[in-house]
Amino acid sequence: MLKRKLRFLKNYITLSQRDLELYLRMYRIEKYADIEKTKISWWRAPMHYLLIGALILIRLFAKREVKVISDKRISTNKPVIYACTHIGAHDVEAAFEAIKKPCYLFMADAREIYRTLDGIMLYLNGVFFFDTKDKQDKQVAKARAISLLKFGGSMIIYPEGAWNITENEIVMPLYAGTAEMAIWTGAEIVPMAIERYGERYVVAIGKNLSTEGLNVDDKYQLTNLLRDTLADLKWIIWENEGIHARKDFPENYSEWFLNDVMHCEAATYTLEDVLATRFRTKEMKELEEVRQHLDQIVPRKENAFLWRRC
Repeated sequence: MLKRKLRFLKNYITLSQRDLELYLRMYRIEKYADIEKTKISWWRAPMHYLLIGALILIRLFAKREVKVISDKRISTNKPVIYACTHIGAHDVEAAFEAIKKPCYLFMADAREIYRTLDGIMLYLNGVFFFDTKDKQDKQVAKARAISLLKFGGSMIIYPEGAWNITENEIVMPLYAGTAEMAIWTGAEIVPMAIERYGERYVVAIGKNLSTEGLNVDDKYQLTNLLRDTLADLKWIIWENEGIHARKDFPENYSEWFLNDVMHCEAATYTLEDVLATRFRTKEMKELEEVRQHLDQIVPRKENAFLWRRC
């Protein structure tokens, strides 16, 4: 056991970034493939509260603000999945601070975060890392999360699967995995909406969504309810912010919004990552297939109708 830990520590420190990603992926698959119970060590809870204090100090030093304007969650003795909207850099820290209670994080494509202060803090708190491009790694992470929930733990998840880089889509389509895990384990879902205004993060937390009496065939209905609830919470935030004049926004707002979302951590999370990891409905995929040939078409008089606006 000691030799294994020392070998892990050596690889963690010495491997190149790409080799470390591959090593940790295989390590997770080998170690947790047959997991039956996710142990929640006694020190996780006190460590979580220490980390929350550290996050607050880091936030204050960086002159960021986190404000919870509505919190309607109900105390429960059941495990909880905090389902959050995903709006860009530092929303994970904002979610942890708003929730306050100990909970693991369900996180995809950690990459450069492994050997950073953020990565160490997440490990101490409790986190399920996985690679979205590896089916087995995703299955292992899901199995570990289900095991945690069955034994009374709670976790944060981002069911949109990616940052919402759209300037006019309130909540992007959601993966059904959140609802599925909640139904399987009897967990309650607490919806959370987060919006960012510069360095100011505004949070609205909704009432628990119960899975009592539901079976796995109801996961899509529950997913739709969750998306609607998250949209309602976004509206609560927007109403709280008030109405802004159109002149206060730049003319190229779409481009400005995209740059504003991506600029903080563009080196580790790219636009290509967002488009690859967000959930795409059947209709979205069909539309992409219809349009994919347009890049190969040379505009000319005979096909000008393809670019004509309705």
